[in-house]
Amino acid sequence: MRIVTMLLLGTSLSLFASSSCQSAFPDALSSERSIIFHSAATVNGSGSDLITPQIFIEKAKPKCDKKPCEATEGRPATLKPFVFQTTNNRNTLEISSSVTLNVSDIGNLVIAADNVTVTFDAPPSTKGFNRLQKIGTIIDNAKNTTYIFKAGDYHIRSWVVDNNPNNQKNPIIKDHLTIQSDGLSRLFINEGLTIDKFTPASPNEPVIAINNDMQTKQRKLFGVIPAGTQTVKASPSQLLLYSLGDISINTFGNYDINAIVYGFKEVGLSGDPLSSFIGAIHSEGHLNIGREDKPTTPTGTFVYDSDAIESLYRDFSICSTMPQEPGSVSNETVLGIDANRNLVRDDVEIWILKNYEKQIQQKSLMQYARSYQKFWGENPTQEVAFEAQKSTEKAVQCLIEYGFANMGQFDGYDDSDEIDVLMLNTPDRLRAEGRIMDLIAGHAFKREKHGKSACDFDIEELEE
Repeated sequence: MRIVTMLLLGTSLSLFASSSCQSAFPDALSSERSIIFHSAATVNGSGSDLITPQIFIEKAKPKCDKKPCEATEGRPATLKPFVFQTTNNRNTLEISSSVTLNVSDIGNLVIAADNVTVTFDAPPSTKGFNRLQKIGTIIDNAKNTTYIFKAGDYHIRSWVVDNNPNNQKNPIIKDHLTIQSDGLSRLFINEGLTIDKFTPASPNEPVIAINNDMQTKQRKLFGVIPAGTQTVKASPSQLLLYSLGDISINTFGNYDINAIVYGFKEVGLSGDPLSSFIGAIHSEGHLNIGREDKPTTPTGTFVYDSDAIESLYRDFSICSTMPQEPGSVSNETVLGIDANRNLVRDDVEIWILKNYEKQIQQKSLMQYARSYQKFWGENPTQEVAFEAQKSTEKAVQCLIEYGFANMGQFDGYDDSDEIDVLMLNTPDRLRAEGRIMDLIAGHAFKREKHGKSACDFDIEELEE
Protein backbone atom coordinates (compact mmCIF):
# COMPACT_ATOMS: atom_id res chain seq x y z
CA MET A 1 0.00 0.00 0.00
CA ARG A 2 3.00 2.26 0.48
CA ILE A 3 3.25 3.02 -3.23
CA VAL A 4 5.23 6.23 -2.97
CA THR A 5 6.65 8.24 -0.14
CA MET A 6 7.82 11.78 0.41
CA LEU A 7 11.11 13.22 1.55
CA LEU A 8 10.07 16.22 3.62
CA LEU A 9 12.33 19.24 3.48
CA GLY A 10 12.34 19.64 7.24
CA THR A 11 11.27 23.27 7.18
CA SER A 12 8.19 23.57 9.33
CA LEU A 13 5.98 26.42 8.20
CA SER A 14 4.46 28.62 10.86
CA LEU A 15 0.79 28.36 10.07
CA PHE A 16 -0.46 30.48 12.91
CA ALA A 17 1.83 33.42 12.21
CA SER A 18 0.26 33.99 8.79
CA SER A 19 -3.23 32.77 9.59
CA SER A 20 -5.97 34.97 8.15
CA CYS A 21 -8.23 33.62 10.87
CA GLN A 22 -5.99 34.92 13.63
CA SER A 23 -5.82 38.33 11.93
CA ALA A 24 -9.62 38.48 11.66
CA PHE A 25 -10.07 37.85 15.40
CA PRO A 26 -7.45 40.08 17.05
CA ASP A 27 -9.44 40.68 20.24
CA ALA A 28 -12.70 39.88 21.99
CA LEU A 29 -14.70 42.45 20.01
CA SER A 30 -13.73 43.81 16.58
CA SER A 31 -15.61 45.62 13.83
CA GLU A 32 -14.75 47.14 10.47
CA ARG A 33 -17.20 50.00 11.05
CA SER A 34 -17.86 50.66 14.74
CA ILE A 35 -18.53 49.09 18.11
CA ILE A 36 -21.60 50.56 19.79
CA PHE A 37 -21.94 50.07 23.54
CA HIS A 38 -25.58 50.73 24.40
CA SER A 39 -24.81 49.81 27.98
CA ALA A 40 -21.78 48.99 30.09
CA ALA A 41 -19.80 45.82 29.48
CA THR A 42 -16.64 44.26 30.84
CA VAL A 43 -14.07 43.14 28.23
CA ASN A 44 -11.08 41.08 29.37
CA GLY A 45 -8.03 39.71 27.59
CA SER A 46 -7.88 42.26 24.74
CA GLY A 47 -6.12 45.22 26.31
CA SER A 48 -7.78 48.62 26.50
CA ASP A 49 -7.79 49.13 22.70
CA LEU A 50 -10.36 47.29 20.60
CA ILE A 51 -9.56 46.97 16.90
CA THR A 52 -12.23 49.07 15.20
CA PRO A 53 -12.23 52.49 13.50
CA GLN A 54 -14.46 53.98 16.21
CA ILE A 55 -16.31 53.24 19.44
CA PHE A 56 -19.65 54.82 20.39
CA ILE A 57 -20.56 54.82 24.08
CA GLU A 58 -24.01 55.77 25.33
CA LYS A 59 -24.47 56.25 29.09
CA ALA A 60 -22.63 53.62 31.12
CA LYS A 61 -18.98 53.29 30.07
CA PRO A 62 -17.54 49.85 29.30
CA LYS A 63 -14.23 48.68 30.75
CA CYS A 64 -11.51 46.90 28.76
CA ASP A 65 -9.06 45.12 31.08
CA LYS A 66 -10.22 47.54 33.83
CA LYS A 67 -9.51 50.60 31.67
CA PRO A 68 -11.85 52.68 29.49
CA CYS A 69 -12.31 51.01 26.11
CA GLU A 70 -10.62 52.82 23.24
CA ALA A 71 -10.68 52.33 19.47
CA THR A 72 -7.45 51.64 17.59
CA GLU A 73 -8.90 53.32 14.49
CA GLY A 74 -7.51 50.36 12.58
CA ARG A 75 -9.47 47.69 10.75
CA PRO A 76 -9.20 43.95 11.37
CA ALA A 77 -8.55 41.60 8.49
CA THR A 78 -11.50 40.53 6.34
CA LEU A 79 -12.20 36.89 5.58
CA LYS A 80 -13.32 35.68 2.18
CA PRO A 81 -17.09 35.00 2.07
CA PHE A 82 -17.92 31.32 2.17
CA VAL A 83 -19.64 29.68 -0.78
CA PHE A 84 -23.07 28.74 0.56
CA GLN A 85 -24.32 25.29 -0.42
CA THR A 86 -28.10 25.38 -0.78
CA THR A 87 -30.27 22.43 0.11
CA ASN A 88 -32.16 20.88 -2.82
CA ASN A 89 -34.90 19.60 -0.51
CA ARG A 90 -37.89 21.96 -0.64
CA ASN A 91 -39.99 20.06 1.88
CA THR A 92 -40.76 21.36 5.37
CA LEU A 93 -40.34 19.00 8.30
CA GLU A 94 -42.26 19.69 11.49
CA ILE A 95 -40.37 18.59 14.59
CA SER A 96 -42.73 17.52 17.38
CA SER A 97 -40.42 15.11 19.24
CA SER A 98 -36.70 14.61 19.70
CA VAL A 99 -34.99 13.49 16.51
CA THR A 100 -31.57 12.88 14.92
CA LEU A 101 -31.16 14.17 11.35
CA ASN A 102 -28.31 12.37 9.59
CA VAL A 103 -29.00 12.83 5.86
CA SER A 104 -26.94 15.21 3.74
CA ASP A 105 -29.79 17.34 2.37
CA ILE A 106 -32.45 18.62 4.78
CA GLY A 107 -35.31 20.91 3.85
CA ASN A 108 -36.93 23.55 6.05
CA LEU A 109 -37.50 22.80 9.73
CA VAL A 110 -40.28 24.04 11.99
CA ILE A 111 -40.04 23.28 15.70
CA ALA A 112 -43.69 22.42 16.44
CA ALA A 113 -43.49 21.31 20.08
CA ASP A 114 -41.82 22.34 23.32
CA ASN A 115 -39.01 20.44 25.06
CA VAL A 116 -37.49 18.70 22.03
CA THR A 117 -33.88 17.93 21.15
CA VAL A 118 -32.78 18.12 17.52
CA THR A 119 -29.46 16.43 16.78
CA PHE A 120 -27.73 17.23 13.49
CA ASP A 121 -25.32 14.49 12.41
CA ALA A 122 -23.54 15.48 9.18
CA PRO A 123 -22.65 12.47 7.01
CA PRO A 124 -19.22 12.17 5.38
CA SER A 125 -18.92 14.36 2.30
CA THR A 126 -18.72 12.51 -1.01
CA LYS A 127 -16.32 15.13 -2.40
CA GLY A 128 -14.79 17.50 0.04
CA PHE A 129 -12.71 18.08 3.15
CA ASN A 130 -15.23 17.81 6.00
CA ARG A 131 -18.57 16.23 6.79
CA LEU A 132 -21.37 18.32 5.34
CA GLN A 133 -25.09 18.81 5.94
CA LYS A 134 -27.28 21.29 4.04
CA ILE A 135 -30.28 22.74 5.88
CA GLY A 136 -33.05 25.10 4.78
CA THR A 137 -34.78 27.66 7.01
CA ILE A 138 -35.17 26.84 10.71
CA ILE A 139 -38.18 28.44 12.45
CA ASP A 140 -38.42 27.92 16.21
CA ASN A 141 -41.22 29.57 18.21
CA ALA A 142 -41.30 26.76 20.78
CA LYS A 143 -39.97 26.59 24.35
CA ASN A 144 -36.92 24.76 25.67
CA THR A 145 -35.40 23.56 22.39
CA THR A 146 -31.99 21.89 22.41
CA TYR A 147 -29.88 21.76 19.25
CA ILE A 148 -26.87 19.46 19.09
CA PHE A 149 -24.42 19.66 16.18
CA LYS A 150 -22.06 16.73 15.86
CA ALA A 151 -18.64 17.45 14.35
CA GLY A 152 -18.94 18.72 10.77
CA ASP A 153 -20.00 21.63 8.55
CA TYR A 154 -23.61 22.83 8.45
CA HIS A 155 -24.94 25.18 5.78
CA ILE A 156 -28.16 26.80 7.02
CA ARG A 157 -30.24 29.16 4.86
CA SER A 158 -31.59 31.13 7.85
CA TRP A 159 -32.35 30.49 11.49
CA VAL A 160 -34.94 32.29 13.64
CA VAL A 161 -35.58 31.44 17.29
CA ASP A 162 -38.29 33.70 18.76
CA ASN A 163 -40.55 32.75 21.65
CA ASN A 164 -42.50 35.98 21.35
CA PRO A 165 -43.25 36.47 17.64
CA ASN A 166 -46.45 38.42 18.38
CA ASN A 167 -44.74 40.90 20.74
CA GLN A 168 -46.69 39.99 23.87
CA LYS A 169 -46.36 42.33 26.84
CA ASN A 170 -45.81 39.67 29.52
CA PRO A 171 -42.44 37.85 29.52
CA ILE A 172 -42.49 34.13 28.85
CA ILE A 173 -41.17 32.26 31.87
CA LYS A 174 -39.34 28.94 32.22
CA ASP A 175 -37.94 28.91 28.70
CA HIS A 176 -34.40 28.42 27.50
CA LEU A 177 -32.47 27.68 24.32
CA THR A 178 -29.49 25.33 24.13
CA ILE A 179 -27.08 25.00 21.19
CA GLN A 180 -24.21 22.57 21.76
CA SER A 181 -21.34 21.37 19.60
CA ASP A 182 -20.53 17.69 19.96
CA GLY A 183 -17.07 17.85 18.44
CA LEU A 184 -15.66 20.52 16.12
CA SER A 185 -18.51 22.23 14.25
CA ARG A 186 -18.89 25.12 11.82
CA LEU A 187 -22.32 26.69 11.20
CA PHE A 188 -22.44 28.64 7.93
CA ILE A 189 -25.62 30.74 7.79
CA ASN A 190 -26.60 32.46 4.57
CA GLU A 191 -29.38 34.92 5.45
CA GLY A 192 -28.74 35.46 9.13
CA LEU A 193 -29.32 34.23 12.67
CA THR A 194 -31.89 35.73 15.06
CA ILE A 195 -32.35 34.54 18.63
CA ASP A 196 -34.91 36.51 20.65
CA LYS A 197 -35.88 35.04 24.02
CA PHE A 198 -38.47 37.27 25.75
CA THR A 199 -37.63 35.54 29.02
CA PRO A 200 -36.49 36.83 32.45
CA ALA A 201 -33.32 35.64 34.07
CA SER A 202 -33.24 32.16 35.56
CA PRO A 203 -31.48 31.72 38.91
CA ASN A 204 -30.19 28.27 37.93
CA GLU A 205 -29.28 28.36 34.24
CA PRO A 206 -28.81 30.78 31.34
CA VAL A 207 -31.74 31.53 29.07
CA ILE A 208 -29.44 31.10 26.05
CA ALA A 209 -26.65 28.52 26.35
CA ILE A 210 -24.33 28.09 23.36
CA ASN A 211 -21.45 25.59 23.53
CA ASN A 212 -21.20 25.93 27.31
CA ASP A 213 -21.33 22.26 28.34
CA MET A 214 -18.78 21.08 30.86
CA GLN A 215 -16.02 18.70 29.82
CA THR A 216 -13.55 16.61 31.82
CA LYS A 217 -9.94 17.09 30.74
CA GLN A 218 -6.61 15.70 31.87
CA ARG A 219 -4.53 18.03 34.02
CA LYS A 220 -0.78 18.05 33.40
CA LEU A 221 2.09 19.47 35.39
CA PHE A 222 4.56 21.41 33.24
CA GLY A 223 2.33 20.42 30.30
CA VAL A 224 3.59 16.82 30.42
CA ILE A 225 3.05 14.97 33.73
CA PRO A 226 -0.52 13.65 34.28
CA ALA A 227 -1.99 15.17 37.44
CA GLY A 228 -5.62 14.11 37.62
CA THR A 229 -8.56 15.67 35.81
CA GLN A 230 -10.42 18.96 35.82
CA THR A 231 -13.87 20.01 34.65
CA VAL A 232 -13.93 22.99 32.30
CA LYS A 233 -16.27 24.58 29.79
CA ALA A 234 -16.07 23.58 26.16
CA SER A 235 -13.49 25.53 24.19
CA PRO A 236 -14.83 28.34 21.97
CA SER A 237 -12.74 26.82 19.15
CA GLN A 238 -15.23 23.93 18.98
CA LEU A 239 -17.94 26.14 17.45
CA LEU A 240 -17.68 28.68 14.63
CA LEU A 241 -20.81 30.75 13.87
CA TYR A 242 -20.29 32.36 10.46
CA SER A 243 -23.03 34.37 8.76
CA LEU A 244 -23.37 36.34 5.54
CA GLY A 245 -26.42 38.06 7.09
CA ASP A 246 -27.07 39.78 10.41
CA ILE A 247 -26.54 38.01 13.72
CA SER A 248 -28.77 39.09 16.60
CA ILE A 249 -28.85 37.40 20.02
CA ASN A 250 -31.16 39.01 22.58
CA THR A 251 -32.63 38.02 25.92
CA PHE A 252 -34.10 39.68 29.01
CA GLY A 253 -32.21 36.99 30.92
CA ASN A 254 -28.59 35.95 30.60
CA TYR A 255 -26.65 34.15 27.90
CA ASP A 256 -23.65 31.89 28.31
CA ILE A 257 -21.77 31.60 24.99
CA ASN A 258 -18.41 30.01 24.12
CA ALA A 259 -17.84 30.45 20.40
CA ILE A 260 -16.07 32.24 17.57
CA VAL A 261 -18.54 34.53 15.77
CA TYR A 262 -18.02 36.19 12.38
CA GLY A 263 -20.70 38.32 10.69
CA PHE A 264 -20.55 39.98 7.27
CA LYS A 265 -23.27 42.45 8.29
CA GLU A 266 -24.31 43.68 11.72
CA VAL A 267 -23.84 41.67 14.89
CA GLY A 268 -25.66 42.36 18.14
CA LEU A 269 -25.73 40.79 21.61
CA SER A 270 -27.79 41.86 24.58
CA GLY A 271 -28.54 40.26 27.92
CA ASP A 272 -28.50 40.92 31.63
CA PRO A 273 -25.41 41.58 33.81
CA LEU A 274 -24.83 37.85 34.38
CA SER A 275 -24.33 37.23 30.66
CA SER A 276 -20.99 35.75 29.61
CA PHE A 277 -19.28 35.47 26.24
CA ILE A 278 -15.92 33.71 25.81
CA GLY A 279 -14.15 33.57 22.44
CA ALA A 280 -14.13 36.37 19.87
CA ILE A 281 -16.64 38.34 17.78
CA HIS A 282 -16.00 40.09 14.47
CA SER A 283 -18.47 42.17 12.49
CA GLU A 284 -17.93 43.75 9.09
CA GLY A 285 -20.83 46.06 9.95
CA HIS A 286 -21.70 47.67 13.26
CA LEU A 287 -21.17 45.58 16.39
CA ASN A 288 -23.91 46.38 18.90
CA ILE A 289 -23.42 45.45 22.55
CA GLY A 290 -26.28 45.84 25.06
CA ARG A 291 -29.92 46.91 24.91
CA GLU A 292 -30.90 50.31 23.59
CA ASP A 293 -33.88 50.40 25.98
CA LYS A 294 -31.67 49.71 29.03
CA PRO A 295 -28.61 51.96 28.60
CA THR A 296 -27.82 52.09 32.33
CA THR A 297 -27.89 48.31 32.91
CA PRO A 298 -24.59 46.41 32.57
CA THR A 299 -24.70 43.80 29.84
CA GLY A 300 -22.27 41.12 30.93
CA THR A 301 -18.67 40.07 30.37
CA PHE A 302 -16.69 39.38 27.19
CA VAL A 303 -13.47 37.39 27.44
CA TYR A 304 -10.98 37.02 24.60
CA ASP A 305 -9.73 33.42 24.33
CA SER A 306 -6.43 33.67 22.47
CA ASP A 307 -5.83 29.92 22.83
CA ALA A 308 -9.07 29.24 20.97
CA ILE A 309 -8.03 31.57 18.17
CA GLU A 310 -4.69 29.79 17.84
CA SER A 311 -6.63 26.54 17.46
CA LEU A 312 -8.11 27.82 14.20
CA TYR A 313 -6.55 26.95 10.85
CA ARG A 314 -7.12 28.14 7.31
CA ASP A 315 -9.36 25.96 5.16
CA PHE A 316 -11.13 27.22 2.01
CA SER A 317 -9.97 30.65 3.28
CA ILE A 318 -12.53 30.19 6.07
CA CYS A 319 -11.71 29.64 9.70
CA SER A 320 -12.16 26.13 10.98
CA THR A 321 -11.26 24.40 14.20
CA MET A 322 -8.01 22.50 14.56
CA PRO A 323 -8.22 19.36 16.68
CA GLN A 324 -6.49 19.46 20.02
CA GLU A 325 -3.35 17.38 20.45
CA PRO A 326 -4.79 14.00 21.47
CA GLY A 327 -1.70 12.80 23.31
CA SER A 328 -0.87 9.15 23.95
CA VAL A 329 -4.53 8.11 24.02
CA SER A 330 -4.51 8.40 20.23
CA ASN A 331 -2.20 5.39 20.03
CA GLU A 332 -4.34 3.09 22.17
CA THR A 333 -6.40 1.97 19.16
CA VAL A 334 -5.69 1.52 15.46
CA LEU A 335 -8.10 4.31 14.44
CA GLY A 336 -6.96 6.73 17.15
CA ILE A 337 -8.78 9.99 17.89
CA ASP A 338 -10.71 11.87 15.16
CA ALA A 339 -12.59 14.70 16.90
CA ASN A 340 -13.86 16.36 13.71
CA ARG A 341 -14.79 13.01 12.11
CA ASN A 342 -13.05 13.72 8.78
CA LEU A 343 -11.46 10.23 8.65
CA VAL A 344 -7.96 11.49 9.49
CA ARG A 345 -6.43 10.98 12.93
CA ASP A 346 -6.12 14.24 14.82
CA ASP A 347 -2.37 13.91 15.39
CA VAL A 348 -1.82 13.34 11.65
CA GLU A 349 -4.08 16.25 10.70
CA ILE A 350 -2.30 18.62 13.09
CA TRP A 351 1.06 17.57 11.65
CA ILE A 352 -0.10 18.25 8.08
CA LEU A 353 -1.60 21.65 8.87
CA LYS A 354 1.41 22.83 10.86
CA ASN A 355 3.95 21.77 8.22
CA TYR A 356 2.17 22.87 5.02
CA GLU A 357 0.49 26.19 4.35
CA LYS A 358 -0.70 25.70 0.76
CA GLN A 359 -4.24 24.38 0.72
CA ILE A 360 -3.64 22.02 -2.20
CA GLN A 361 -0.80 20.38 -0.29
CA GLN A 362 -2.84 20.15 2.89
CA LYS A 363 -5.77 18.56 1.10
CA SER A 364 -3.75 16.13 -0.98
CA LEU A 365 -1.91 14.95 2.12
CA MET A 366 -5.22 14.62 3.99
CA GLN A 367 -6.55 12.49 1.13
CA TYR A 368 -3.42 10.33 1.33
CA ALA A 369 -3.90 9.90 5.09
CA ARG A 370 -7.58 8.96 4.63
CA SER A 371 -6.63 6.36 2.02
CA TYR A 372 -4.61 4.58 4.71
CA GLN A 373 -6.89 4.53 7.67
CA LYS A 374 -10.50 4.60 6.56
CA PHE A 375 -10.38 0.88 5.85
CA TRP A 376 -8.76 -0.17 9.11
CA GLY A 377 -12.04 -0.36 10.98
CA GLU A 378 -13.53 -2.80 8.48
CA ASN A 379 -13.06 -6.54 8.12
CA PRO A 380 -9.88 -7.11 6.08
CA THR A 381 -11.53 -8.91 3.18
CA GLN A 382 -9.88 -9.05 -0.23
CA GLU A 383 -12.59 -6.75 -1.57
CA VAL A 384 -11.75 -4.17 1.09
CA ALA A 385 -8.03 -4.60 0.38
CA PHE A 386 -8.52 -3.99 -3.35
CA GLU A 387 -10.58 -0.89 -2.59
CA ALA A 388 -7.85 0.35 -0.23
CA GLN A 389 -5.23 -0.11 -2.93
CA LYS A 390 -7.25 1.78 -5.52
CA SER A 391 -7.96 4.58 -3.06
CA THR A 392 -4.27 4.94 -2.22
CA GLU A 393 -3.26 4.95 -5.91
CA LYS A 394 -5.62 7.86 -6.56
CA ALA A 395 -4.33 9.70 -3.49
CA VAL A 396 -0.72 9.28 -4.60
CA GLN A 397 -1.56 10.49 -8.11
CA CYS A 398 -3.23 13.57 -6.60
CA LEU A 399 -0.16 14.20 -4.46
CA ILE A 400 2.37 13.89 -7.28
CA GLU A 401 0.52 15.69 -10.06
CA TYR A 402 -1.26 18.44 -8.12
CA GLY A 403 -0.22 18.66 -4.47
CA PHE A 404 3.54 18.57 -4.97
CA ALA A 405 3.98 18.90 -8.74
CA ASN A 406 7.53 19.82 -9.83
CA MET A 407 8.69 20.39 -6.27
CA GLY A 408 11.24 17.57 -6.08
CA GLN A 409 9.86 16.24 -2.83
CA PHE A 410 9.29 12.65 -3.93
CA ASP A 411 11.90 9.96 -3.94
CA GLY A 412 10.34 6.61 -4.79
CA TYR A 413 10.08 4.11 -1.97
CA ASP A 414 11.98 5.87 0.82
CA ASP A 415 10.74 4.25 4.05
CA SER A 416 11.98 7.19 6.11
CA ASP A 417 9.05 9.30 4.95
CA GLU A 418 7.66 11.18 7.93
CA ILE A 419 3.97 10.88 7.20
CA ASP A 420 4.20 7.11 6.67
CA VAL A 421 6.11 6.77 9.93
CA LEU A 422 3.47 8.84 11.69
CA MET A 423 0.57 6.92 10.14
CA LEU A 424 2.11 3.56 11.07
CA ASN A 425 3.52 4.45 14.47
CA THR A 426 2.25 1.48 16.50
CA PRO A 427 2.57 -2.30 16.08
CA ASP A 428 -1.21 -2.62 15.66
CA ARG A 429 -1.22 -0.12 12.80
CA LEU A 430 1.66 -1.87 11.10
CA ARG A 431 -0.22 -5.17 11.42
CA ALA A 432 -3.39 -3.54 10.02
CA GLU A 433 -1.48 -2.39 6.94
CA GLY A 434 0.18 -5.81 6.70
CA ARG A 435 -3.20 -7.55 6.55
CA ILE A 436 -4.19 -5.39 3.58
CA MET A 437 -0.85 -6.02 1.86
CA ASP A 438 -1.16 -9.80 2.35
CA LEU A 439 -4.58 -9.79 0.71
CA ILE A 440 -3.39 -7.97 -2.42
CA ALA A 441 -0.08 -9.84 -2.73
CA GLY A 442 0.37 -11.34 -6.18
CA HIS A 443 -2.46 -9.32 -7.73
CA ALA A 444 -1.63 -7.05 -10.67
CA PHE A 445 -3.42 -3.70 -10.69
CA LYS A 446 -4.02 -1.73 -13.84
CA ARG A 447 -2.72 1.78 -13.33
CA GLU A 448 -5.37 4.28 -14.33
CA LYS A 449 -4.96 7.91 -15.29
CA HIS A 450 -7.56 9.85 -13.28
CA GLY A 451 -6.46 13.42 -14.00
CA LYS A 452 -7.94 15.99 -11.62
CA SER A 453 -10.56 13.49 -10.50
CA ALA A 454 -7.75 11.71 -8.64
CA CYS A 455 -8.23 14.37 -5.96
CA ASP A 456 -11.31 14.12 -3.76
CA PHE A 457 -11.58 17.93 -3.61
CA ASP A 458 -12.24 20.64 -6.16
CA ILE A 459 -8.94 21.47 -7.91
CA GLU A 460 -10.48 24.36 -9.87
CA GLU A 461 -11.53 26.07 -6.67
CA LEU A 462 -7.93 26.14 -5.45
CA GLU A 463 -6.49 27.19 -8.83
CA GLU A 464 -8.56 30.36 -9.00
